[in-house]
Amino acid sequence: MALSPAGSGRLEPDALDEASELATKLPTVLTRLNRRLRQTSGPLGVPPGHYPVLVSLLDHASATVSQLAAAEHVRVPSMTALLGQLEADGLIQKEVDTSDRRFVRVSLTRQGTAVARAARQLRGAWFAHRLSHLSAREVAALQRALPVLEHLIGVDR
Repeated sequence: MALSPAGSGRLEPDALDEASELATKLPTVLTRLNRRLRQTSGPLGVPPGHYPVLVSLLDHASATVSQLAAAEHVRVPSMTALLGQLEADGLIQKEVDTSDRRFVRVSLTRQGTAVARAARQLRGAWFAHRLSHLSAREVAALQRALPVLEHLIGVDR
């Protein structure tokens, strides 16, 4: 894809065609990839929507309901319901924030930590297996695309 002259950031006409094709194909590919990844934690009894919250808590020790909802791009009531399920399953615990009692902090239980680590390991193993079937050139292309994909979905670095 080529940008137009003078660094305007606009795509040239042939690049617009490529971008249009990408805009059509990329969502389907990403949806299928997401579906395959969601299936990897199924053997642990972790419903697909629970995995990202567990891993987020694994990476950040604790978070508020609002922080988790924002990270997962869902509304607070939806996150509250999901957290209720995780709490009932013994995977998380909630505590009133000591510095501001209006907030509830969420953290993993010992069981939640074990499940999150196992789910992360299963996903990593699935990806490692799939990547092992690619050429070095294909792996390098994915490596180069990763920052672009992160930018596309609005991940802060």
